[in-house]
Amino acid sequence: MYNHSGISKAGNDADENMSEKYSWYESYLRNGRRALENYLDTEKEINFEEVNRLVHAFKAGGEKLWVRHMGREETELWYEEKDFTGIKVLLVEWTHSNSQYYSGVDISIYLDSTPRRHCRAVWKETVING
Repeated sequence: MYNHSGISKAGNDADENMSEKYSWYESYLRNGRRALENYLDTEKEINFEEVNRLVHAFKAGGEKLWVRHMGREETELWYEEKDFTGIKVLLVEWTHSNSQYYSGVDISIYLDSTPRRHCRAVWKETVING
């Protein structure tokens, strides 16, 4: 029996060279990719229905809507009622906004951001806001 945690901790999970060392690794990678293809950016991963309800409620003139917030940690998740009275444009900045499961987009805009830019923004936010 092999404990995979050592490979995982070293960040080598997707290293195809590991299949030279372990006979089972090619199957691990192939089936892992297949599983991710059937999961990522699908309704299995994301509650598109919830997002679609919010967008459609906004477009229908909804004034008080519950918005989901996600913090920087996986456990930071909360809902907050927001007042959209008088707001005419809803900008949803979201990795999955071009998904086939997401409806209600009138204009798609591509924003280019790198992890380095994100880290810099987080650092500035921390320094400025404490």
